Amino acid sequence: MNIITTLSKILAALLAIFLVGGMRLPSSFTTVVGVQTQAEAAPMCQIVATPRTWVDWSAWNLKMMPDMKSTYSGPETGEGAIWSWTQAQGNGSLTIITHRTPPNPCVVAFELLFEGNEEPWHGQIHVTPMGDGTQVDWAFHGDVGNNLLFRWVMLVMKDRMADENRAAIAGLEAAALAP
Repeated sequence: MNIITTLSKILAALLAIFLVGGMRLPSSFTTVVGVQTQAEAAPMCQIVATPRTWVDWSAWNLKMMPDMKSTYSGPETGEGAIWSWTQAQGNGSLTIITHRTPPNPCVVAFELLFEGNEEPWHGQIHVTPMGDGTQVDWAFHGDVGNNLLFRWVMLVMKDRMADENRAAIAGLEAAALAP
């Protein structure tokens, strides 16, 4: 009987930590990364503004998500271009909201909508010529709302998302340098 009582108390304490701690965690998150690349700004900007290319260079690719099925709508590139996907982990879409072209800087703002999330997440990629290369700055902001589990998950995922954005910038650079 002591074991059951002890386990019940432990479970109650863990549930209290999860609930109270989760309510105290922020619902919103922001990640910002910047990388100096060797590629030219103009092709990088064009690639970022074309959602059809994202599966080739971003973290959201067939290697990471082999069951992903993509569809595209709206214009091929720039404002209003949309990439939608379905996959086992969840469906979503990326819409280009703003596309300012070079010379300084190129800015592509996008909105990510995930099935089941209350609010869209927003990102901006700035592509700025710098000397012999290009500075790429990627900012990402979202809100997980009242979902306490997602608030806990974002404690770990925020750093992982920053790493994924750095890897995506490296993929973008490789795509822009490809012949």
